Amino acid sequence: MRAHFVVRGAVVAALLAVPCEKASATDWDDCFEESSMSRVIEACTSILDSEDLPSWQRAMAVNNRGSAHFTRGELSQADADYTRALMLDPTSVKAFYNRGTLREARKMFAEAIADFSHAIRLDGENYAAYHNRGVAYEKTNRYDEAIADFTRTIELRPGLYSAYNNRGSALRKSGRFREALEDFSSAIAINEKYASAYNNRAKTYLGLGDAQSALSDASTAVSLKIDFADAYYVRGRALEVLGRKPEAVDDYKRALALDPTHEDAQVEGH
Repeated sequence: MRAHFVVRGAVVAALLAVPCEKASATDWDDCFEESSMSRVIEACTSILDSEDLPSWQRAMAVNNRGSAHFTRGELSQADADYTRALMLDPTSVKAFYNRGTLREARKMFAEAIADFSHAIRLDGENYAAYHNRGVAYEKTNRYDEAIADFTRTIELRPGLYSAYNNRGSALRKSGRFREALEDFSSAIAINEKYASAYNNRAKTYLGLGDAQSALSDASTAVSLKIDFADAYYVRGRALEVLGRKPEAVDDYKRALALDPTHEDAQVEGH
């Protein structure tokens, strides 16, 4: 879930009519194009410090600086810039989306949902905002709302395999295992190397009591992503159900080695 930079193309005509007093043409280029993130911050700051610009143009520069901070992991600075961009231009879909994505990353799910909802009110076909709001709903156990948002995402972007995977996850957590299987299979049909969908389908097979199919899918997930801690744990569960306890323990230990915070593997691996 990466931040969106605002590209310069939409404002070129206006800029041609506004002579730059201090900021160079290079500053404009670097602020509105993804080059070095430190250079984006420097260039956007130079523009903001030197130019007498309309609020909506200043909002674009501040938004881009915020995205550069976000990319660098400077989350407080990014949040401050996105908020400033929205004060300058309350109709900025990208700034609402970007701040929502940032706040979701910070586990501020209620605030993220509010920002994505603003973006959707401004642009009802913004599939990314529906998708990310669905993720936030799922993280807060609001599965019906998550399913609705992922369904809308799929309507707008039928080839987005992550939307099928995420809707399947919400369906599985709602106990709707057969529907979840269909979604994970759809995600795999679009991207046959999508390890997360195989792992989630393996969890669903376990929920349905089909440990052999779960073992097959979890093994595929591990082969596609060898550092996938949760897939080792899920494969371990399948192996244990099939009566292959020593192999299961080995997989639990692999999961813990890759992710010492994996709580389920901590229990099973001892």
